[in-house]
Amino acid sequence: MKKLTYPALADLEALRKKVQHRRGYLELLELELFNTRKGLQDFTDAYNARLSGLEKELNRLEHLMEAKFEEEEKQREALPGGNKKKGWRYYSNPEADEVIKDDHQKKLEKDPIFEQKIRELFRNLAKRFHPDLAEGKEDKSEREKIMARINQAYSAKDLRSLEKMLKQAGERDSGNAIGPEAEILRNKVELRHLEAIIFEVEHTIREIDLSPAMQLRNDLHFEKEAGRDFFADIEINLKGRISELSDHLLDLGVDEKLVMAKG
Repeated sequence: MKKLTYPALADLEALRKKVQHRRGYLELLELELFNTRKGLQDFTDAYNARLSGLEKELNRLEHLMEAKFEEEEKQREALPGGNKKKGWRYYSNPEADEVIKDDHQKKLEKDPIFEQKIRELFRNLAKRFHPDLAEGKEDKSEREKIMARINQAYSAKDLRSLEKMLKQAGERDSGNAIGPEAEILRNKVELRHLEAIIFEVEHTIREIDLSPAMQLRNDLHFEKEAGRDFFADIEINLKGRISELSDHLLDLGVDEKLVMAKG
């Protein structure tokens, strides 16, 4: 093994400190991301507890309206020169529709603890098996195969596979001392990997902060501080739309039992 000169040892020590600093910064970012996702999940739970029943009922009535207009459309098409009416979406309220954000709610269904664990497992495995750490062509080829399996498990959020691979990595590394040159290389690879994850986490935090779901959550916080019921206006709006749609369905001749049946 080639002996490192003093400048090289100094570089190694500086690299260790930089890696340690970025690890600490990433931990803070991941804690912020965890708390943000947890807060949004709590908001989603409160939103669903208060309003999901009304949203389901509104959705049921909208499907009835769609079916009714499709039925009438077929009847008009069967008549020569029949006048076409606007579809049922003409009667919807675009502004109120903005209140319901199913896509964002689906994103919030992720377990923040699970996401953090998956990320930590991936980072630890990448530190051990990154192809840049290879000591030769054969070693690099083997590492590329392992990293392909790691990336596949990470993409699939396969926690068990990642845990199994990390356990195998620990057994593989057990008793194998690492020299200064290998440590320098490993730290450089880890530093690049840390920077990539930091960029990803920072981007995710910014994306969540700008999301409509976060805006709603912030509104809830301000309304609570002011002693107001944030969900009240949304609840009134949904009830009004349900009442309006129910009346319109009855005017169109839809069976009252069908209209008044709760989903």
